[in-house]
Amino acid sequence: ANCAEMFTDCVLYARYPGFGVSYWLHHTATFCATLGFLASPSAPVGYCTAYAGLMELGGASLNLANLTNHPFAFVLRIFVYAGSRIAAALLLLACTAQTMG
Repeated sequence: ANCAEMFTDCVLYARYPGFGVSYWLHHTATFCATLGFLASPSAPVGYCTAYAGLMELGGASLNLANLTNHPFAFVLRIFVYAGSRIAAALLLLACTAQTMG
C-alpha cells in the first residue's frame, strides 16, 4: 500500500504547481526506500512492516490535526510526524547495516 501511495503521489505531484520540488523528492525518496526494503531478500519482514507502519502513523497525525482543528492536535502532529520520520530513517539505517554485513 505504501508503494502504491508513494508512486501515485510522485506521478501526481511531479507537475502539480502547488507543490515544490522538495515535496516531490520526499515522496520519491520514500518510494525508493520502501522498494529497497521489499527488494532485499534478507530484510526481515518486521523491518518492512514497522517501516510502513511508522510512515502511516505520521500521516495519521496530519489527518487528525485536519479533522479536529484543535491547537493541541497541531502541536502533536509536529512531534508525531517528525518522530515517525526519524524512527523510520533509523530503522532503514539499521536494516541496511544488518543486510549489508
